[in-house]
Amino acid sequence: KKFKALCVPGGSLEIQNNSICHAQTYRGGLQCCDEGMIMIDADQVQPYASTFRYRMRWYFEDPFLSSHFPKEAFFLFAETENWQSEFDIPKLPPPSVHVLQRNFRARELFGGLLGWNSPHRFNCSRITTAMCGGISEVEAAGGTFELRYAHFHQHVGMIGGTLVNADTGELLCETRGIYGTGQTPLNEFGYVIGIPPCVWQGSSAPRLHLNTNLTSTSRYNASHAHLAVMSMWEMRGALL
Repeated sequence: KKFKALCVPGGSLEIQNNSICHAQTYRGGLQCCDEGMIMIDADQVQPYASTFRYRMRWYFEDPFLSSHFPKEAFFLFAETENWQSEFDIPKLPPPSVHVLQRNFRARELFGGLLGWNSPHRFNCSRITTAMCGGISEVEAAGGTFELRYAHFHQHVGMIGGTLVNADTGELLCETRGIYGTGQTPLNEFGYVIGIPPCVWQGSSAPRLHLNTNLTSTSRYNASHAHLAVMSMWEMRGALL
């Protein structure tokens, strides 16, 4: 299976020449998990394929019959890593902080998990497409919506991240990782044991327009190199 280079042309990862963007420098990550993908050196024998099975149980609620539709919170999503979904942290000299930043408009939060190059990114339906925000509903309501929840997904080595309204300078959300301090379960030393989210309700909820400019900034401890980390905003919004 062919290696997929998903780094946005001219994006932050390409500008930093991040090793995740090219097959020649790729050292591991999500692409190794794709079906049919085997990452080995040219002189190695290809390992045999393994087979496994698992069982899933699905529960369905018809959204048209639900008393919560369409007033419930909808899914919003953005990657600081420009839809590459992962990136490498190189070891850096003191103060050893790796910074990745992305500027984008709020309408880009509505494409769900569809990548930057998907032709269906902004015409998906949140009824038929998993984790699609449903931008058409917000457009029909005038283009303004409010944030209800924001979580910044990061990996070990994380320091934290910020989401800023670039038009006003308002800090919308700032997250910091909580690291374990001992040996007991859920408090293991050196591991991220929690990333508290930002949650709003009532008049405290930030209001954004689809054309609002946003800036996402990710910070990682780069005293050691880290492979295939993430910096993704998993959010919920609602109509006014």
